[in-house]
Amino acid sequence: MIIRFLTILVILNFNFLYSQSDERLSNITKKNSFNTLEDALEQASSIIELSLANKKLSELPSVIEKFVNLQKLDLSNNELTVLPDELTKLVHLEEIKLAANKFDTFPDVLTKIHSLKKIDLAYNSIKKIKSDIKSLKNLTFLKLSKNLIDTFEGVRNILPNLQTLLLDRNKLKEIPTFIFKTDSLKILKIGNNLISELPEEIEELEYLHKLSINNNKISFLVDEITELKNLKELNIESNQIKSLPESIGDLSNLTQLFVGQNYFTKFPKSVSKLNKLHTLHIANNNEKTLPEEIMLMKNIVSLDLSDNSLSDFPKFLDSLPKLSNLTIRNNNIIKIDSNICNFRNIKKIDLYDNDIEEIGTEISCMNNLLSLNLGKNNILLIPDEITTLKSLKILILNENKIEKFPENMFKLKNLRIIQVKNNNITKKSKKRLIKTMVKTKIYF
Repeated sequence: MIIRFLTILVILNFNFLYSQSDERLSNITKKNSFNTLEDALEQASSIIELSLANKKLSELPSVIEKFVNLQKLDLSNNELTVLPDELTKLVHLEEIKLAANKFDTFPDVLTKIHSLKKIDLAYNSIKKIKSDIKSLKNLTFLKLSKNLIDTFEGVRNILPNLQTLLLDRNKLKEIPTFIFKTDSLKILKIGNNLISELPEEIEELEYLHKLSINNNKISFLVDEITELKNLKELNIESNQIKSLPESIGDLSNLTQLFVGQNYFTKFPKSVSKLNKLHTLHIANNNEKTLPEEIMLMKNIVSLDLSDNSLSDFPKFLDSLPKLSNLTIRNNNIIKIDSNICNFRNIKKIDLYDNDIEEIGTEISCMNNLLSLNLGKNNILLIPDEITTLKSLKILILNENKIEKFPENMFKLKNLRIIQVKNNNITKKSKKRLIKTMVKTKIYF
């Protein structure tokens, strides 16, 4: 068995070197590295963190048992299919990373290491999770993303301390029932599966902060979801949902809502009660008009309306006094509406991939604008008024039909980046820009 690897990263516990006590290893640590595993073994009992990631390992050497005080072990990006029984002797092990290996089953050895708190098994080929996992009573974090999991066999009431469960990008057709008995769960990501129904039992996850059920086949949101009073982030993008529950406003702690690529035409009026909501993504609904109830969300800071069929700026936008980040990519907008002057607090506007032909003089009123993306439009001329945007730091104008820039572009003292690739800019205009804007990175 070859056990020589370049640059094995470890963290040594020097407190342990000078003390033979059985106290836990958390005081004085120092990062170090070794050229071979044999070198690391010379100080094995003092090492608390060990990285063997990216070593093309097909087996984990049994000498791993010598690292008796190991707390964290990184075996990511190898070719492992099994783990040795010797791993169970690491009674202080709290975190193990096994992402991007070749496991097709959940390693049984892990279920015998009761000290484990964090397990990362993402990017493997695991198909089933068996009930043996219930022995991991101290587990707080479990990542099983990007596997082939379609069932949890016999798994019922388990993992009492689990706070984060990541099951996205698997083959699940329903949400495993044991999840609803996991009282401590705060983060649940189960997007990109084959789930068609959100059960009423979802209300039992009273401490849940983040819920991602995006990219499934869900057509209806049960009212019980509004019982999640601690929920801060909800992602239901890319499903078949036509409406939100009438009581959605009861999610009083909700700060981020992602509802794009569904079939919404209106929102319940109770959205006006979402006083903490600051981020709303309603992209890819294929709508020419959007729910006017959005105007009731007075505290929205970031709004994404990309990938719809909008030909005009939504009229209700000036009803959002705190809006500072507006994204309307890939629509059919022809011009920047004159009512844009009502959005005086906006700092970032992204209108990439529309049908805008000109930038009107009204742009001059955007005094707080920091970033403007007008790439992939049909713009021919940049007006002099753009030079009044004294706060502007980023200007993106790629893929247009621009030939020249105003001579006084140098007035944009804070501009740090300007992108103008794939335009028709004359040599004379290029030279002027380069000469007068010495503090700006220019990408032609």
